[in-house]
Amino acid sequence: MIISIPFTPPSLNSLYPSNSRGIRFKSKRYKEFIDKFGHYLPELNPTLLVGNLSVEINLYFGDKRRHDVDNFNKAIFDTLVYYDIIGDDDQIQRLVVEKYFKKGKPETIVEIKSML
Repeated sequence: MIISIPFTPPSLNSLYPSNSRGIRFKSKRYKEFIDKFGHYLPELNPTLLVGNLSVEINLYFGDKRRHDVDNFNKAIFDTLVYYDIIGDDDQIQRLVVEKYFKKGKPETIVEIKSML
């Protein structure tokens, strides 16, 4: 299964801010990402993938700011679970993440394969 979305996920650092009492909550940006991600799924007609999985993520950033390649997986994995594409992110046995620069054209491509 290949999922292509015309934006990049929020960084791990911005997923769960805390309020003045120290209670953590999903950020507005994270909720918007989950919602927007879902708009690209109906045409794929996804079904729950079971068993061990291999995931390759290509992140295309629209600007040259610094981006730590490992800060974007959590939002993607949690969203895949939210939309019942995978049962749990512990199914992922292999992960490859690559980042690129594509001026003004952010994009995220997620390829999920079953491992036999």
